[in-house]
Amino acid sequence: MIKEVLVIGGTHGNEKVGVYIAKYLKQNPIKNLSFTLRSVLANEEAIIQDKRYIDYDLNRSFNEPSLDNQYELSRSRVLGKEVKDPATTFVIDLHTTTSNMGITYILSKTDQLSKEMAFRMQRGQAGEFVLESKLLDKQAHFVNSIADHGLMIEVGPVAQNYYCTKNIEKTWQTLNRLLQLIDERNKDSLLPMRGNLNYFKEVSYVDFPRDEQGEILYLIHPNLISRDFQMIKPDDPIFYRLDGSILSCTEAENLYPVFINEAAYYEKQMAMMLCERRNYKLT
Repeated sequence: MIKEVLVIGGTHGNEKVGVYIAKYLKQNPIKNLSFTLRSVLANEEAIIQDKRYIDYDLNRSFNEPSLDNQYELSRSRVLGKEVKDPATTFVIDLHTTTSNMGITYILSKTDQLSKEMAFRMQRGQAGEFVLESKLLDKQAHFVNSIADHGLMIEVGPVAQNYYCTKNIEKTWQTLNRLLQLIDERNKDSLLPMRGNLNYFKEVSYVDFPRDEQGEILYLIHPNLISRDFQMIKPDDPIFYRLDGSILSCTEAENLYPVFINEAAYYEKQMAMMLCERRNYKLT
């Protein structure tokens, strides 16, 4: 049984949808739930400065022994103390992306509860997807590592440092659906799930073609823009430049790109993430 749900906003300080909702929840708590609900602002200084992070990506700062004397390391320790009992806590980490990913539930945990909530949320919903990260459980460096159960909710496209009313409403409605599901599960009132579901599994990254100084030479091909979760076929153009030349990528063929042209990932040398489409059998 889940005894507490932590809603986390502002893991990245320039993703204002989650910041707004976390602040709203503090002022307007949802009552009559079977668990305690709290909201937390994760990267407080980055939120103030309208930056993604101060020293290092907070969502890559957990279970990471190499960090030293960095602001995000101190925040990871503070956030860890927010969880009193990891086994009975569910963490919902709110994010936005500049990519066209609709509503994506990102799984970095293999526990049954987290999977069940992700697939119950996605099932039958157009424009909603489940994405499983490459690193799972104790190997993952994400904020929801502070508890045994949790999801990241990624909503896009949304510009950085933008209070997008449409996507704030979409995220708020999605959050309330998830809270209701957790509440119903606590009360043993959910119907069993049967059948097969598709999800996407992170495989690798593809970077932009760059020169020796690291400057981007080729752009994402116009035909690929906004085609997150759509398969790349053999010989599909991936990259483009103004003289009309194009490049394909054999590594990307018959895989599914996500986080296409994500603005925050330029510094990570990532033009897109590539995923396999897999099947999850419900019992």
